[in-house]
Amino acid sequence: MQLLDLDNLFLFNDGTYSGLQAYKNSKLANVLFAYELNRQLDGSGVKVNVVDPGTTSVILVMVFLVIVIVFCRVISLVIILVLVN
Repeated sequence: MQLLDLDNLFLFNDGTYSGLQAYKNSKLANVLFAYELNRQLDGSGVKVNVVDPGTTSVILVMVFLVIVIVFCRVISLVIILVLVN
């Protein structure tokens, strides 16, 4: 795991750019912003929440793929049974 480099936050230094690292930096910046906003709004009655929707979408895609694979196997078996009879 690479730490957030505040001196090279946007990964402009030669040889440091990575799309994945840029993504991780942006997600961490969102979390840090939410914590600071929560601190500044403390006592005002406003709640600040931060979530990671990435994990949820990955799980949904995995479940969808499993359903598609099972469906394709069932259809294949049905076709084989129809062809054999």
